[in-house]
Amino acid sequence: MIGPKNQDDLFAILLRFRSHNIAVTSDLQKMYRQVNIENEDRNFQKILWRDNPSSPIKTYRLCTVTYGTASASYLATRVLKQLAIDESSNFPKASEVLLHNCYVDDVLFGADTSEESEKLIPELQELLCSGGFKLHKWCSNEKSVLERAIKTEDSKNSCEIIDAKSIKILGLEWEPGLDEFYCNFEISNDGDLPTKRTILSSVSKIFDPLGWLAPFIIGAKILIQSIWTFQISWDDPVPEEINKKWTVFKDQLHHLKSIRIPRRVLLPNATKIELHAFCDSSEKAYAAVIYLKSINDSSISVKLLTSKTRVAPLKTVSIPRLELCSAVLLSHLVQTVRNSLKIQIDSTYAWTDSMIVLSWLQSESSRWKTFVANRVSEIQSVLPSEVWNHIRGKENPADCASRGILPSDLKSHSLWWAGPSWLCENNIDYSNHHHFCEDALREERKKTTCAVGIVPLELSIIDKYSSFAKLLRIVAWCFRFLQNTKSPSNKTKGFLTTLEIKCARNALVKIVQNQELASELNILRKGKPLNSKSKIISLSPFMDESGLIRVGGRLKNASISMDQKYPILLPKNHRLTEMIVRYFHEKYLHTGPTLLLSIIRKEYWITSARSIVRHIIWKCVKCFHQKGQTANQFMADLPRSRVQPSWVFSRVGTDYAGPFLIKPRRGRGTQRTKCYICVFVCFTTKAVHIEIGGDLTSEAFIAALKRFIGRRGKPTEIYSDCGTNFIAADRELRRVVASLRKDEPVNEFFMEESIGWKFNPPAAPHFGGLWEAAIKSAKL
Repeated sequence: MIGPKNQDDLFAILLRFRSHNIAVTSDLQKMYRQVNIENEDRNFQKILWRDNPSSPIKTYRLCTVTYGTASASYLATRVLKQLAIDESSNFPKASEVLLHNCYVDDVLFGADTSEESEKLIPELQELLCSGGFKLHKWCSNEKSVLERAIKTEDSKNSCEIIDAKSIKILGLEWEPGLDEFYCNFEISNDGDLPTKRTILSSVSKIFDPLGWLAPFIIGAKILIQSIWTFQISWDDPVPEEINKKWTVFKDQLHHLKSIRIPRRVLLPNATKIELHAFCDSSEKAYAAVIYLKSINDSSISVKLLTSKTRVAPLKTVSIPRLELCSAVLLSHLVQTVRNSLKIQIDSTYAWTDSMIVLSWLQSESSRWKTFVANRVSEIQSVLPSEVWNHIRGKENPADCASRGILPSDLKSHSLWWAGPSWLCENNIDYSNHHHFCEDALREERKKTTCAVGIVPLELSIIDKYSSFAKLLRIVAWCFRFLQNTKSPSNKTKGFLTTLEIKCARNALVKIVQNQELASELNILRKGKPLNSKSKIISLSPFMDESGLIRVGGRLKNASISMDQKYPILLPKNHRLTEMIVRYFHEKYLHTGPTLLLSIIRKEYWITSARSIVRHIIWKCVKCFHQKGQTANQFMADLPRSRVQPSWVFSRVGTDYAGPFLIKPRRGRGTQRTKCYICVFVCFTTKAVHIEIGGDLTSEAFIAALKRFIGRRGKPTEIYSDCGTNFIAADRELRRVVASLRKDEPVNEFFMEESIGWKFNPPAAPHFGGLWEAAIKSAKL
């Protein structure tokens, strides 16, 4: 018998492998041969052997697990599992690695920092050593971590660290130096006409467990499905139209070699992690894709995590139902990712471009027919309706996987590798993506199409003017005209009064609220509470005595005006709202968005006010002219020393900072003395090393340099500005080297191991921006 599964899936192990900052791989040496078999079971593992035909046949019993037997994999992995359980109290972290990050004899794990990795590696070695196992073939994106952490018993094991440019881990090509995955697939081209057997065999060679190449592979899946419709045998040549499509597929395959996928998907020290899941369908296939968004104090990263695709059934299915199937596929994928990743995910957002599917998911599953009801219920158990949002079809990355993309276009396809551009923003207004279409709640396909033109009953006076102040005066004059017409004996003359302006404003606001908030206005007029799904329910709205909707609050007893206590509610997307915002912006001398928003809220409450305020300011011509910027000088290319790979601290920049006042020892009456700090910055990793210098003399700097070399190793090149102490130190080093030139062995040693010293041009501190930034950080 084969036995049950003891280890996690390859999919889960690879997902976790991408979440580490420091990644480490290793291999269990002769794993099967380290597991003994019970004595009574060894009779089932007998072999017959003789050295040559003339020798007698001998019978041997195999005492360890034998590779090739059905139960070999289960027996070996079960022993590893038991070893991890038994030693979990002594090696807790290593036990977790052995339980969840092993796939047969391959071990893939990592940590967030080098220090954690250097503690975990020896712990894992000791755990496996207690069970008689050894690890070899070590590899990491930080080779220095392995050199410091790996414990070897003898000199024979010193070569166990793999120093290859690329290695294969669980079927994927990985380049540790660049920390990237890449594709290396070859399909034989023997010149014969392709058959169903050869096409299926060739497509199966493309190994893509995480779905990175889904937009390309879905084309092959659709092609194989098309072959089945012709009902040909396995070795018959495929029809000409299939042959043409297969030729295009093969010709595009070499473009996959140029695609690079970063292994690391998380930013270091991420403060917030989000999952953004997208689904989409076409007539031939449907797909789901997930991105991991991580945010730290300085940047935002969005990386493609995984994807899944399915071909649509040959039986005709409506597009809304296929879109629903893609949502089911997405819910399964999200559940798998959540169970696989061992990190805290703060939020999950699901996206679809189908308004019909979104409307189905916003309501109870029992309302629909069996097909829709079952799938809606399944989706809502993983992704509730609150996390679903609408996205435009052109911005949906799942569209790439459902329709297909050629590899020549896939490499530079930013929508597929990083999702929509707005996903990299810090604060996304999800209210703009949370649509609900009442008309889409019926599952049907319309067979006729008609064009409907809507003609407004009356032309609003608001659309005739662009100035809010002018509009108020015109409406106020109209009201005065009507009042004087009704009462000729008691005509009002002279300038407009404040009360007339206020009445005109209220009339205009009523027009807007009747247009945009009609349903809420009717409910409030009847004295009933608003629907819980109303967009303004959180504002505690109420209707005042003049028939206006105002925002509620807790300022009833405050000694301020009615407008300040309970601002008038205005919708965001209306012309009158734009006119009011522009009026206050110009009245208060083109003020900025924060102050302008504060001023407006003393009288009006605009939904999503911040975005409309910023939009009006952005469109303001005067503000645009005032904020105009001159052309900026492009920065030059980075020097060769900054971009060429090298060991840590092999090329460094150095500078002094200070003086600082310190106490050389503890105790009462100790006088504070002046000292300086000497900063060394690695050109490759930007790592910083700090030494204390007593003063600015050359001797003090040489002493600091010796301490630095003793701790970090000897650099090949040192860069600095033209400080007198640095120049003197360089002169001193040159003098010592010159005095030893007559000694040939010493001279040869200095020629091979000497340190190159390079100075920036005088009066050009910007050449040393790297260490100047480190000085700034050190002072803080």
